[in-house]
Amino acid sequence: MVTVTFVGVGKLGLAYAAYISSHGHTVHCIDVNAKMIDAYVNGIFGTLEPEAAELASRYPMTYSTDYSTIVPGSVCIILVNTPTCLAGYDHSMLESALAGVRGGPQAATIIASTVQPGFCDRQASDVIYNPLFVQIGNVIQNLRGVTDVLVGTQGVLPSEIIDFYDGIFGKVKLHVMPWRAAEVAKLALNSFITMKISFANMIGDALRTHGVGADAALEFIGSDPRIGSKCLKYGWGFGGPCFPRDNRALSTFLRESGSYDYLPVAAHESNERHAVEQARHWTEPTMTGMCYKDNCDVPIVEESHKVKTALILKSMGRPVTIIDTPEIMELLPSELKH
Repeated sequence: MVTVTFVGVGKLGLAYAAYISSHGHTVHCIDVNAKMIDAYVNGIFGTLEPEAAELASRYPMTYSTDYSTIVPGSVCIILVNTPTCLAGYDHSMLESALAGVRGGPQAATIIASTVQPGFCDRQASDVIYNPLFVQIGNVIQNLRGVTDVLVGTQGVLPSEIIDFYDGIFGKVKLHVMPWRAAEVAKLALNSFITMKISFANMIGDALRTHGVGADAALEFIGSDPRIGSKCLKYGWGFGGPCFPRDNRALSTFLRESGSYDYLPVAAHESNERHAVEQARHWTEPTMTGMCYKDNCDVPIVEESHKVKTALILKSMGRPVTIIDTPEIMELLPSELKH
């Protein structure tokens, strides 16, 4: 078993830490949010992420706000927020966390936060880049289904890191590559998915103008093994805290590299246009399920395609009443609350 120190235990970090703890590893959690840490110490987790609070209660972890409590020789995972900014991702909280980790006892450091390509190259120490590929609302479920792990490193992967991945995910395939390649690969995978979603909706929108459904055509396209059926469905566009941001961040990287970003830009613009098409054909007096994706227990409306469509309906002077949970209603733009 491996001892793990977790830095950043918000709604995503707590779920990941609890999942690791449930596999028998000793987990110590650090976060600068003293109020949140105090609640965790008292067994109050306040998370709506499925299974996260249950696992955190069943498999106890220790908590602190002090970087000096990092367990010496442990695997240290940093999973703090990297908000969107004009340059792609804002690394200020991540840089602060790294400074705290470097000031504490020595530990093998894994960056699990998404970063803008080039970030790891600017670090003075040898960190490991291992971004998560999970969806808020399905974190534990997604972690259980991991088969491939993306790892960026400039040296030989330490044996304790290999043991760590085997211990929490089983015998997964490790895709080990230089930092820059891993940073780009994370963004590119999600960007490719946005292109599939936008492509399916583009075909669906065109067929809808002719009174024809898109399911049969898309099913045929997806039957080709070179394409695949996942994310090739006609419906709402992509949204949430990952796909749109990663798509834009990849576009920024491509432009800064002197390359071209036609495909991620087209995926974004097609997604925006699809919201217009959804509004043009909307006939119902009410709209429900405003979360960024269906069947999500965590209230998130960040870049929700339904929210975009409802705002377009409002701008067109067409009445639409939003019906949703109090938690979702509280997050909606003011124009949609009346």
